[in-house]
Amino acid sequence: AVREGLPIWDQKSDLQAIILVPALLGFAGSALALARARQPREREAWACLIVMQIVAFAVSLSVMRAMAFAHLLALPGNAVLVIALMRQAQRLRLPPLRVLLTASCVLATPIGASAIITALLNSGEPEAGNASGVPDRFHCTTYATLRGLDALPPALLFTPLDIGAHMLVYTRHSVMATGHHRNAIGMKEVLQAFTATPDAARQIVTDSGAHYLVLCLGENEIERYRTLYPRSLSAALARGRPPAWLEPVPMRPGEPVKVYRIARPAA
Repeated sequence: AVREGLPIWDQKSDLQAIILVPALLGFAGSALALARARQPREREAWACLIVMQIVAFAVSLSVMRAMAFAHLLALPGNAVLVIALMRQAQRLRLPPLRVLLTASCVLATPIGASAIITALLNSGEPEAGNASGVPDRFHCTTYATLRGLDALPPALLFTPLDIGAHMLVYTRHSVMATGHHRNAIGMKEVLQAFTATPDAARQIVTDSGAHYLVLCLGENEIERYRTLYPRSLSAALARGRPPAWLEPVPMRPGEPVKVYRIARPAA
């Protein structure tokens, strides 16, 4: 489910364009430079660069994260292509047309071409959002919707990974883990608890030392756990049936975040 590790055919159309366009522009520019090269060492240099571009581009098609290196290798070719187009535009005698086409050369740069193509591909329906313009899938993790949670005494929160960082930014609380892979132990506890049955999750959550369990219903992570593990703690919370050891804590009106006080068994 980590998009940067997926191949190009598993990406959205705008990301596919971002992967492809700068590399293809670089190929065009490098091929132009190779055709114009006069010295043997210059031809050899451009030929070697093209081979490296091909290999890096092939890797970027299978792993999206590799596109950064492929785009880096494409930059010399990108520069050659833009300079060639600007020189052609500068040869025009009609000033308005010369200025217009010279300025339009920005569309041949990696960022310019990618921006135009992604804008065309994303010209459909906008993502649903609320009155503030925040997409619905983030409606639970804004400063305005976390003020009730922030008003609670500072404590350790047991949250899903994807919203942990928002809790650190918008509240005074600390969290078990966020979606950052350095904290492997905390991440493992969060994953195990939210995918375990409510009874099995109880010991994990209570042993963590957290005072509250916090989540956003409908958020992608919880939906994924609920679908993959239909008998899990996540599934029970998504159905509105928290186990007895989680006591609901009312939030302010209009705050959709779900907060539960963790009840620990008597000693």
